[in-house]
Amino acid sequence: MQVTWSYTYTRIGFNKQQQLVPKDWWTEDISDLDIDLFRCIIIAIKSTHMLPPQLIGEALHVYACRWLPDTTKITRPESSVSQTDEVTDKHRKILEIIVNKIPSDKGSVSVGFLLRLLSIANYLGASTVTKTELIRRSSLQLEEATVSDLLFPSHSSSNQYYYDIDLVAAVLESFLLLRRRTSPAPTENTQFMRSIRKIGKLVDSYLQAVATDINLPVSKVLSVAEALPDIARKDHDDLYRAINIYLKVKKLYAIYVTKIKSSSPVQQLNNFHALMLFMFYLSYYIHALLSSIKTEAS
Repeated sequence: MQVTWSYTYTRIGFNKQQQLVPKDWWTEDISDLDIDLFRCIIIAIKSTHMLPPQLIGEALHVYACRWLPDTTKITRPESSVSQTDEVTDKHRKILEIIVNKIPSDKGSVSVGFLLRLLSIANYLGASTVTKTELIRRSSLQLEEATVSDLLFPSHSSSNQYYYDIDLVAAVLESFLLLRRRTSPAPTENTQFMRSIRKIGKLVDSYLQAVATDINLPVSKVLSVAEALPDIARKDHDDLYRAINIYLKVKKLYAIYVTKIKSSSPVQQLNNFHALMLFMFYLSYYIHALLSSIKTEAS
């Protein structure tokens, strides 16, 4: 007897003509459901202990992508139409249910997904309990992260800088605290040393990316750079590179701004055009830098 599958698997690049049905074919179908019904289904699935944690994590990931805002594409609150309280409350409820239903098994969801949920939690003003849990879970898998996983815009109206460096600082602090509690005295051959060196490389590469933000306070850069213990860096080349990028951007911007302020109206117009040209080349440089970092990370 021939069986025809009724699943609606619409992922980009998926070929429905293939013979094998993907194990997570059902995750898209249940993503259409109301959050309360979705929660009941996830509880029922988990209670059977028949599906691996990664498959349950995938269902949560698909649902989050369907219903939660993408914080990487949201502008600052003062320059955009704010969400209504009703929509925000709905999103907050979805977020907190998803976080609560993530299987406790390490690796059931990716660190990139956890960090994205943390960014959304900051944007929505989720509870402290939810944020603390996401920080803890993210820190447990921080070694798996890439630079692109850490790049989220700040959504605080009080911050003039673009990147949410406080998010990364919180996860890094949690990682270091956990390692101090659970790891023995570090030596060159221990897993702890390999782990902390990998995090050191990740943090310094991240600092190179965010150093291109003209408005980023030096105190923020230093707080993240100095959070790492000395053993986290075999050398300081990557950190020096980040500092060099930061100082160059600050210096060039300051030169152009000073020129504009001290010139006549006609010169100001010419200098303003020069500044715009500078900003164009700077944005091109930033894009090229981030592309190279992402390529190296992958």
